[in-house]
Amino acid sequence: MKGKGCFFMSIRKRILIPVLLLCLCFMSFSMVGNSFATSPYLSTKKQAYSTGEAIQINFNQGPGNAKDWIGIYRKGSANSPSLDWVYVNGSKTASSGVTQGLVTLNGVLEAGAYEIRFFANDGYTKISPDISINVTNQKSPSQASETVKIMSMNTWQGGANVANGFEKIVNAVRLSGADIVGFQEKAEPVTAIAKRLGWYYYQASHDGGVISKYPIVETFEFEGVGASAARVRLPSGQEVMVASAHLDYRVYSPYLAHFDKKAPKDIIANEERSRGVQTTNILNRLNPYLSANIPVFLLGDFNAPSHLDWVESTKNTHQGYVLDWPVSKKIEQAGMIDSYRAIHPDPAADPGNTWSPVYTYDHPWDTSYPKEPQDRIDFIYSKGRAKAINSKVFMMGSPKPYGQHQNNEWPTDHAAVVSSYTINP
Repeated sequence: MKGKGCFFMSIRKRILIPVLLLCLCFMSFSMVGNSFATSPYLSTKKQAYSTGEAIQINFNQGPGNAKDWIGIYRKGSANSPSLDWVYVNGSKTASSGVTQGLVTLNGVLEAGAYEIRFFANDGYTKISPDISINVTNQKSPSQASETVKIMSMNTWQGGANVANGFEKIVNAVRLSGADIVGFQEKAEPVTAIAKRLGWYYYQASHDGGVISKYPIVETFEFEGVGASAARVRLPSGQEVMVASAHLDYRVYSPYLAHFDKKAPKDIIANEERSRGVQTTNILNRLNPYLSANIPVFLLGDFNAPSHLDWVESTKNTHQGYVLDWPVSKKIEQAGMIDSYRAIHPDPAADPGNTWSPVYTYDHPWDTSYPKEPQDRIDFIYSKGRAKAINSKVFMMGSPKPYGQHQNNEWPTDHAAVVSSYTINP
């Protein structure tokens, strides 16, 4: 029995081993197939770029480490140093890890062949295969100059404070001629307004959003502040980043100057504590775009005046104060340009006040103060390949002051700002 059993066991082994090998090969093939389907990879929208173009890279199926990073190199060069690099959050300061997304690398490169590489956790262990691109001195068709008109509008609670306010907001957008609009103060009507117009949209979870005639290809919100951003692809194929912000309205600093006669350092300190911190957060989040070659627009209701307005020539209208308002200074120091002041450089001749067509000098918003200071607190700023060619304060009709405002044609307590830009290749 022992010998017989060994004989049959030997037969079984001869049969089973090839079968097992075949199964293992099949399993191995299946694993390779599945691994390939879910492997980390990089991709770009195109393989050829012109000098000066920002290079946007999609990454997928990464390990999700906060310090995973993407760099660009001359083809065939060593892994260190890179020509430019970012963490997967899009900046050079790691925060939270993500497994997929889009980052932008500097497009200021000489003509030549380049590689984009994906590395793990602040080291040089590659996560995915490299991808190759070429940079040429020729401008691509997608780099033709074009004009875009941008609007910033606080909706005063979505038009709820005037009769038929929603329809009046829709009409205001149409009459403005804007291509892209940033809304502030209430999130809910943004989607409905865009659908009425047949536009693309991004409605933030808590405050406003962005609508656009043109496709929106990326969106995000900001921590600790009512602000949202949308990256828009223009008809030429060029892309712009538009961020709409609504800063804290509390402890409004012009009151501290006009009525409380606070020292300049105390007014500045008040701004730094709230709106200054929010502005820094916004600029930090936008930094990957501000550092790239993509045009960036920061617009909204900042609830703070500009240092370009409270100057020597206008101090008689500001109780004798000349102030370097922190919000506008921080934005200027980030390299952004105030569109209205670029077109209307004299604040005495063109104050451009946006606050307020309803809360007028004799109809204060805060009734604990005797009057309502009038100021420019709504702005459109830009940086990058965008040049302002026109900017105006925009309203419809002749708004009546608060208390008589219910039938105003203009649906909000702020004037809007509308600025036109040439987007240069």
